[in-house]
Amino acid sequence: MDELRNLEQKMTAAADAVCERKYHVIKTQTNTYKKKVKSLEERHGNIRLNFAIIIISRFLNDDNNYRGGFDRAEVQEMFPAMEADYEVWVYGFAPEAVGADLPEVTREFSQTLFTMRPDISLFVCRTIVDTDIRSILGQVRVPCCIIQTARDASVPLSAAEYLQNHFDGRTTLQILNTEAHLPHLSAPALNGSNYL
Repeated sequence: MDELRNLEQKMTAAADAVCERKYHVIKTQTNTYKKKVKSLEERHGNIRLNFAIIIISRFLNDDNNYRGGFDRAEVQEMFPAMEADYEVWVYGFAPEAVGADLPEVTREFSQTLFTMRPDISLFVCRTIVDTDIRSILGQVRVPCCIIQTARDASVPLSAAEYLQNHFDGRTTLQILNTEAHLPHLSAPALNGSNYL
């Protein structure tokens, strides 16, 4: 039992270290982009720059009425399923992520997931789920357009609204009239470039 507790502590410490590194990488990248934008503004005067960023502040729901899409118990069931039989998990997850009855798109997305080693996919999934960047959202001071699908099985509208309410800059929220977590695959005609 002590071995399991030690293993759990090591895993928790490793997950915390990964989250800290990810936060540091995001902060470094943000600072780099700020410097590049400032340099371009100085060289070219009044120009408009657009960036597309895929972000969610937190995937997990919490006790403070934040709805990110998943309860911890749901996630704790997903990880063992990924470990037990990655192929079966992909075939169950892909249609849900695509969000529409599009067999060709689902097959393409499944193949993309199959190109990843299962252990790497699990690590990425754990990192995404455990990341929480809500504390730094107020540092975003540039105008933002948040694009969210009307019905997303993974990310509820409340998560997009949370971003809108916590960014410090002028922010708009555009809802794509489609059901999907990956609208660039399931509804490419509704791409977000019209909003940027």
